[in-house]
Amino acid sequence: MPTYQCNNCGGRSFLADRALAGRMICTDCGTPIGQRGKIQLNRNLGKTNTLNKTWVYILIALAVILWIIAINS
Repeated sequence: MPTYQCNNCGGRSFLADRALAGRMICTDCGTPIGQRGKIQLNRNLGKTNTLNKTWVYILIALAVILWIIAINS
């Protein structure tokens, strides 16, 4: 018996849903096998926001350092 993995959440437990003619449904997120859920698109956004926050903090620190150097000169 092949082991399936959900494309949406990575879960490995499935249930045959009678309402969908026996189609296999992930018990963790409810997505049918072979379909991607909406969560897949949002996973990359969190990483992008974290990277952008890091650059903002670096730029603020650089601006403060340059401001301190300008005042002491």
